[in-house]
Amino acid sequence: MRLTCEIDGRRTVIEETGDVGQPTNRVHDGERIKDAKSIAIKRCAARIGVALNLYAGGDYFLDAWLTKRGGIAAVVQMASDGAR
Repeated sequence: MRLTCEIDGRRTVIEETGDVGQPTNRVHDGERIKDAKSIAIKRCAARIGVALNLYAGGDYFLDAWLTKRGGIAAVVQMASDGAR
């Protein structure tokens, strides 16, 4: 799977593969292919930071960190001002 997107004005290409952990649990190849594609899409998304909370589980902290600092807009403004 290849995901091409623009991040901060730069074209970014990410490639990932998917697999099927228990292929015998699927009735036919179409289901196995669908599962593998779905996993590949999720892996691409995770590499660009989409839905990190799903992968981090209880260790996810970005939402609390952003809230403490006034939300994403405030953090972006601080970054553009050079603050930490």
